[in-house]
Amino acid sequence: MPKILIVHPEGNIKNNPNLFAIARMMVERGCEVLVYSRFRAGIYQGDIFQGARFVYFGESVKEISKIEKRFKDENIRFVIGIDDEGIYKAHKIAAFLRVPYLFLSYEILFDHEIRRIGCRADHRNKRRAKKAVRGIQCAVVQDTTRRSLLSREYGIPEKKILLMPVANSGSHLLSSSHYFHDKLGIPSEKHILLYMGWMDAAQEQRMVGFAPYMPDNWVLVAHSRYEYSLTVESEYIGKKVFFSCDSPIESIDEIGKMLSDCQVGFCAYQPSSDSIYTGDNIRYIGLSSGKTSTFLQYGIPVVVENMNIWDELVKKYHFGYELKDVADLTRLNEIATEETRQNAISFFEEHLDAAVFFPAVWRIISNHLKPSHFNRCTYWRYCWGMYHEQYMQKFKNQVKSILHINK
Repeated sequence: MPKILIVHPEGNIKNNPNLFAIARMMVERGCEVLVYSRFRAGIYQGDIFQGARFVYFGESVKEISKIEKRFKDENIRFVIGIDDEGIYKAHKIAAFLRVPYLFLSYEILFDHEIRRIGCRADHRNKRRAKKAVRGIQCAVVQDTTRRSLLSREYGIPEKKILLMPVANSGSHLLSSSHYFHDKLGIPSEKHILLYMGWMDAAQEQRMVGFAPYMPDNWVLVAHSRYEYSLTVESEYIGKKVFFSCDSPIESIDEIGKMLSDCQVGFCAYQPSSDSIYTGDNIRYIGLSSGKTSTFLQYGIPVVVENMNIWDELVKKYHFGYELKDVADLTRLNEIATEETRQNAISFFEEHLDAAVFFPAVWRIISNHLKPSHFNRCTYWRYCWGMYHEQYMQKFKNQVKSILHINK
């Protein structure tokens, strides 16, 4: 059985609807998938599904080199690199196995932001990624705007970039559950507006601020898979606003048990200058918003805010509305209808479903599947480069320590 290696350092494939779907569709086409990732205790990894499995990075260069040398015995025919760090390593592995590779971009990192707020590792990773993409069969990104940005930032010709929104495959209209109602003690007659995402004090305050504007038959549930302790005191908490934190799901396929208990999803992104990941990468979120596509996959209408392309899409396809002012929350009952649910499902099936876009990606992969031929010299040059980099980093750290340089 031919094997495809996905180099995904972040390791959260089970919470990435698109990558999860891609791996599953490759297995359905007769391949075995190896997901090469870091082990991360803070997220659920475990088993993926039959036909796909994790291979974890080692803790040292010696261990990493041994793990990657064993790839020569795995019958790997193609390599996929995820984002900057992943495509660099995918390029190196593909080189010593002599197999093709492609670039799957979920995060676009911008040179001007890296120069302004990035660290040395960010500069190094972007520089390496730009070199690595020169040999790709193709790149995959989410929409036309992000294709243009990816081409500009990484020097990839647009004709080599395929489009594929961040979405799972297969729509689902599930029977209503009582997941949040039972877990949080919400009265059964209340409808739920669900926010899923990062939680901090500012976001917590904002969620509480929604309460006075929602109709009496609605509550807001703010869900995060990361542990968070509330800092805001309000009469609305536990009555109109409920927080569900540190409740991770084990797999994207299990998210239905949560979503089937809500009537509308709230999707908002606020760019910030704090990180190279939250600036223009968020400003041009486009069809890389996995939470939005997942709501629509389950037939859940959405309220969107600060999401550019989605502002027009909700208006055109009638699966929700744009929140222009907090007072627009009074309109929730307007979209909690069967017609809007059907519109959400239809839009997902026609414009987002990974099964619609994957055949174009699969044609590239299947046309270039080839037996690997281990190149010992290329492998040892790669290993020497890792050892040299490790040595130089230790030397720089010692110099910094002697000179008391903290930055």
